Amino acid sequence: MNPHNLKIGDTFVLCDADGGTVDLITNTVSALKPILKLNEAIPGTVSLCGASFLNRKSHEFMEANFGGELGWDDDVMEEAMKRLETI
Repeated sequence: MNPHNLKIGDTFVLCDADGGTVDLITNTVSALKPILKLNEAIPGTVSLCGASFLNRKSHEFMEANFGGELGWDDDVMEEAMKRLETI
């Protein structure tokens, strides 16, 4: 993080979104020199809503809405899921 634009008292939210969880932490800048120091402004939160959960919900949605359609099979589902992962 480049501290040149930060000022003491600035507050920001850091979001770490990965495959299984989304973590949020809110920090306030308490010192810039000799090193950057941050204080947790609000207790961090973790939610089970990462990419793997979105993929599973997408699969469930497509199966429920298109599963009975002519031509819809496991190969079509796999291809659709691959395309969703690139978005």
